[in-house]
Amino acid sequence: MSRRPSIETVRARLIVASEKLRPIDPLLADTVDEVLAPGGWQLLKPPAASTGGGHPLSIGMNRAVRDALHETSTSLSADVNEAFEEFLAGTFTPDAPVRARRNSGATAETVNLNVRVNPDLLQQVKDIAGERSDEYGWTVTPARVAAPYLLKKYELTGLVSSK
Repeated sequence: MSRRPSIETVRARLIVASEKLRPIDPLLADTVDEVLAPGGWQLLKPPAASTGGGHPLSIGMNRAVRDALHETSTSLSADVNEAFEEFLAGTFTPDAPVRARRNSGATAETVNLNVRVNPDLLQQVKDIAGERSDEYGWTVTPARVAAPYLLKKYELTGLVSSK
């Protein structure tokens, strides 16, 4: 049984392949270069689970924010999958959750946004959550990754429950 080559070996071979392809087929060389670019490996992944399938995820947030998201987004499930991909790639860092003060009235409007997400992405976020929690100084959960991403993407303000 042959061993799998290391990532360094594969990367070096792809660089050589790109160089050799460039004079013959520049489009194929560019494609190899795209895969070699930071985050390019994501181009090789199968598409995320459709919005009809996937694993259910509940995200606690302000009712007005949830309603605005439903009106604005064409696919909240796809948006949350995107949030997970960017979080895992290191291109999105969620802000620390902010708890509403007691008796402020802010918690009275807290509801759940329910989406169905790619189970593989969800598991990867769960797997790295402990490490990121130590790094950030607060408990990272899939919902605490998704909510601030949605707020940022759709430029919405409001309290997000820190469930």
